[in-house]
Amino acid sequence: MRVLIFDTETTGLPKNYKAPLSQWPHIVQLSYLIYDLDKKYIVTIQDHIVKLPEGVTISEDSINIHGITNEKAESEGIDIKEALLRLSICLDDVQMIVAHNLSFDKNMVQAACLRADYVNILKTKPFIEYCTMRHAIDLCNIEIISKRTNKPVKKWPKLIELYDFLFKETPNHLHDSLIDILVCLRCFYKMTTGQDMVQTDSHYKEILYKHTL
Repeated sequence: MRVLIFDTETTGLPKNYKAPLSQWPHIVQLSYLIYDLDKKYIVTIQDHIVKLPEGVTISEDSINIHGITNEKAESEGIDIKEALLRLSICLDDVQMIVAHNLSFDKNMVQAACLRADYVNILKTKPFIEYCTMRHAIDLCNIEIISKRTNKPVKKWPKLIELYDFLFKETPNHLHDSLIDILVCLRCFYKMTTGQDMVQTDSHYKEILYKHTL
């Protein structure tokens, strides 16, 4: 089986998560990789800065998080239609999609498809889905006080919290979607196989630590 791990960086967060997708923010970075679970190797890694439509800008808060400025998006970005086309080609080759907070990244891709007048490329076939965040809720068991009920609840772990729980390491440079997919892959593999890819795949280890140390 081949899995696609993907992540997006955006112009901001939705002001209303129940708002129509046409009102959602725009993608400024789209990264994904394909991993072959049977042959145990990375098939491809893709990382795209995305050029924004005229009149759309990145919020200062988001720039402070992921470091992609409006100038960088303009000078280095590719058209969102091209980015989606490349992603759709890779999706043809996989059976499972994986992300940390999968529903958010799925909505971001769907919103981009809607604006590009594309079909939703994540619904072209029945993908198996795995969200590392949701599968980590009981695993990490991090309690917070609910603002709504004022009672303890288990929080949705951040990717860095899950990674630290599983590996007792803190990766650098998160909120670069390329780094996030490399980190997410290691978490996914550990959660589903019980094995640490750093111990079993020297090529992956080299790529991971090149970007996160």
